[in-house]
Order: sequence, then structure tokens, then C-alpha cells
Amino acid sequence: MSANYSEFNSEEEFLDIFNISSEHEILLNNSHHAVNEFGFVNIFDESTSATLQFVLAGVLLTAVAFFGVLGNILSIFVLSQKKIHASLTVLLIALSLCDLFVCVLLIIVKGLPILLKYFQIGSSYLRLICVPKKIIYPILQSVQLGSTYFTVAITGERLFAVIWPLESRSFCTYRNSKRLSVGIGIFSILSNSLMFYTTSQRQEVFHETNLSCQSLPPTDIPEYVNHLRLGIYVVVHYLFPLIAVILANVIIVRKIHTKNAKRETLTQNQLKEIKLTNMLIVVVLVYVICNIFRVINSFTTNIFNATYGELVALTDFLVSFNSAVNYLIYCAYGKSFRDSFVKIFCKCGKDHSRRRSDSILNETVVQEMSAIKSIRKFSKDVMTTFGKSQKYNIRD
Repeated sequence: MSANYSEFNSEEEFLDIFNISSEHEILLNNSHHAVNEFGFVNIFDESTSATLQFVLAGVLLTAVAFFGVLGNILSIFVLSQKKIHASLTVLLIALSLCDLFVCVLLIIVKGLPILLKYFQIGSSYLRLICVPKKIIYPILQSVQLGSTYFTVAITGERLFAVIWPLESRSFCTYRNSKRLSVGIGIFSILSNSLMFYTTSQRQEVFHETNLSCQSLPPTDIPEYVNHLRLGIYVVVHYLFPLIAVILANVIIVRKIHTKNAKRETLTQNQLKEIKLTNMLIVVVLVYVICNIFRVINSFTTNIFNATYGELVALTDFLVSFNSAVNYLIYCAYGKSFRDSFVKIFCKCGKDHSRRRSDSILNETVVQEMSAIKSIRKFSKDVMTTFGKSQKYNIRD
């Protein structure tokens, strides 16, 4: 056996290395107390019950993520059909696209592996999880960061629209939104490209079944570099966007409250802007609630050198929930979104109803025309008979 291969005495020992924690713990945490000898962090410690593991990180996460995949696909399709709000549509589509990838990747690397392991489907579990995680986890981190900063961008767009409505028409344009989306995408990829160099890739072999899998032990880097990297990671991924959206939404809410006091003087367009802003405030509020636990988990893991399996499971579930729930918010608060959705996906039903109504109408018209013709013929016969009788009376 070569030096870069490790053998396992049992399948359970091999499966234990796949109790994967949050992706940043695997790729960014160089604290070896939280990483086992194979370079993995246990998602559940010994005190965590199997029921919690199965329900929270398995069943609920997978179900919510599957719903998120469907909801984000529908959102992208509806938003791309009609420009509900030109500059905002691009950002909403980009946010839905990032959330779509988040849901798909969470199903692959979180939900299904836990379900398969819970039901002790060892071979299927190994085939599913034996993927190049050195590529998958940076991608997952990139789309999560993209989702975060698209939420920040949407909040900033609403801030401009509420505080400087006239200036926002020239600044928050469709073209600028596309440029901003490209910039956020590039930033998300580059900021997570460091993960490819802070982890190594090692082949692990289970000799009984002759199966192998890639593990990601952290590379040896200086301690001060690791602390600097972790500090930048926590600030860029969590603290800055979270604080920014909270402060921006406080300002937006206060401004809307002031405008509502003068509601009688508002135009119809201003009222629509306020309704749209209220919907996006709900989106941001859900983001804040779900990501507070990510911040706590990041601090406990990377700063205080402590890992709690229950907190990790809750964090992963809330990440999937945040990526899946936006579609419901659009439907609940966005009348234009609902109308577009109904118009697109109920078109066949409406066309069928319209054709049926037209058929009934045509049949009714034919019957009425036949009745009119019969009445006209009857009237003509009556008039003819009456004319003849009058003619005979004159002769007499």
C-alpha cells in the first residue's frame, strides 16, 4: 500500500469519516481538534441522537431542498418571462440561480448521504459521497456567498429606490444590474478559490470492498496565515453582509413608515414601490434569521475552537430553508409575480376554457340565428296571408 492510502478494518470505520460538517469547517478550519485523522469534521458528536441526525439533517433538509429546487426553477422561469421590475429582475434571477445550486449541492453532500447512512445502505452511500469534494465544497461556498451578496445588492437597490427615487431611475438600471451580477459572481468565485490551495486531496481505501474515496485533510500552513484567513472569511462571508442588510433595512423601514404617514399624497407608482419593498424586506428578514446561526457556528468553530453537532445540523437546515423559501414569499407578497405565474402556467387551462366557452357561444349563436330565421319566415308567411286576405276584401 502506498503512503497516500489508508486502510480501514470495518465499513463503520470507513463511514465515520463521512460525517461531514459544514463546508467551511472542512475547508477553512485548520484546528485539528475538530478534524479527525482523515481530515474530516464529525457532523454529530457522540451526544447527538440518531433521531436528530435523521430528522433535522436528513429528512427535513432533503425535503426542503427538493422543494427549493422546484421553487427556484419556477421563480427563474417566471421572472425571465416578464420584467416585473427591470433592474430588480436581474438580481432576483441571479439570487434564485444561486439558491438553486445551493439546494442541489446540499442534497448531494448533506441530505441524501445522511439518509442512506441512517438506513445502512452502505454501498449506495459510498458511491454517492465518493466524489471530488475538493471541487464540490468550494462551489457550494461560492454559490452561498453569491446568494448572500445578491441579497445585499437587492437591499441596496431598495435603499436607493426608497431614499433617492429620482436618482435610482438613472443609477439602478437593467444594464447596471447585469454588470453588478457579473461582478458578484466573479467575486464569489475568486474569494473561494483559496480553498483549492488550503486543502489537499488524499485517496482513502476500504480494503474489504475495494472501494476508495477522496478525503480533504487541511494543508500545512503557518498559524498566523490561518488566523488571518479565518478572520477575513468570517468578516466577508458573515459579519459584513449581515450587518449591512440589517442597517439598510432599518433605514428602509423608517423611511416607509414616514411615507405611510403621508399615504394620501402618494402616487400609484409610489405605492407599488412600497409594496415591492415590503416583500423584499421579508426576504431579507428570513435571510437574517437563518444566517444568524451560521455566524454563531462560525465563531464557535473558528474562533473559540468548539464544535457542536446540533448547531451544525441546525445551521445546514436553515441554509436550505433560506434558499428554498423565497419562492413562497414572491407568491405571497408579489401580485405581479402571482399574475405572471398564473398567466404562464395556467395558460393551457385558460385556453381550454376559452375554447369551450367559444364553442358554447357559437352553438348559442347558431341556435339564436336559427330561431331568428324561423321567426322571420313565420312573419313573412303571416304577412303574405294577411295581404292576400286584404286583397280579397277590397274586391268584394
